[in-house]
Amino acid sequence: MLSSSHREGDITHVVEEHFGAKAGKLLMLVYLMAFYPIILVYSISITNAIQSFVVHQLGDAELPRGLLVLGVMLGLHLVLLAGKQIVVSAISVLALPMVAFLIGLSIYLLPQWSLSYFSESQAVDWRDPAFWKSLWLIVPVMVFSFSHAPIISSFSAAQKKRCQESADLRAKRIIKCSSMLICGSVLFFVVSCVMSLSQAEMALARTDNISVLSALANKFSNPLIAYVGPLIAILAMSKSFLGTSMGVSEGTVSMVSGACQGLGLSLKESTIARVSSVILFMVTAVITYLNPNVLDIIERVSGPLIAVILFLLPACSIYRLPALKRYRGPSTLFVLVMGLLAISALIYDLL
Repeated sequence: MLSSSHREGDITHVVEEHFGAKAGKLLMLVYLMAFYPIILVYSISITNAIQSFVVHQLGDAELPRGLLVLGVMLGLHLVLLAGKQIVVSAISVLALPMVAFLIGLSIYLLPQWSLSYFSESQAVDWRDPAFWKSLWLIVPVMVFSFSHAPIISSFSAAQKKRCQESADLRAKRIIKCSSMLICGSVLFFVVSCVMSLSQAEMALARTDNISVLSALANKFSNPLIAYVGPLIAILAMSKSFLGTSMGVSEGTVSMVSGACQGLGLSLKESTIARVSSVILFMVTAVITYLNPNVLDIIERVSGPLIAVILFLLPACSIYRLPALKRYRGPSTLFVLVMGLLAISALIYDLL
């Protein structure tokens, strides 16, 4: 992103500058195919988390799914209509408190840790192809879990505008510190959950299509976990839904506008934005109502396609563009290999 001559250009402008207009349009299509399913993941998860909260924590009967989906979608899109700046401000305010809550919850679960949950598993046989196949197929989920691609364009543009010549150094320092914080807190939380939930409880959470926070709330009677946990999960997923939706909406408008210009059609961008929003709303609502498994969406669609944007594109660019020559090294090869593993998992699953 920082190699572009556009001070406020997004990832499409960068690709068009280095690889041409057709490559930019192709990337935008891949971007939408990768990140629109993430909107589905969050809308489905939010709906199921609310349903689980009503049934297990409030003790009421299940809400009609159609009305629940409609209410969730209307609520989220009303927030989007409030404007980009308000959404970004809300996301910024919620970020650190949520990280603090997850770390605090992980510490709280320490007394609940049980090594017996590991004894439920069979001994690992390093020669067993099934073991390596499991590790291979989990790569797309890992790519999705640590992806923060939608914010990179805005982050890079802000650093370039603020720091100019020193933008590269400052951006690397910020990303390094934030990545260490994210990886440390997420891994601690994951280990704490794995040590506190049995395999059967994990499998039930996957079957019910609910988050691990909802699974913890259903298991423990502590009011903090039972009531605050699901609410934090809903807020966190709503935050991610809003952030991803902004990027997908802007990308859709940009792609449709370009297509209309190519066909000689004259349509206002505001008209395209309204029509696109209505179509995305309807499609998302229908799929959310159908309730497909969110992990299947991540494993088969989003994870591998995100790998194209986050792994293959940067790695190929580093070896193709002179401006990125200084980044060549073993880490670039590692990024390339992980990207190929994620994409090959998609191909294998489709065969």
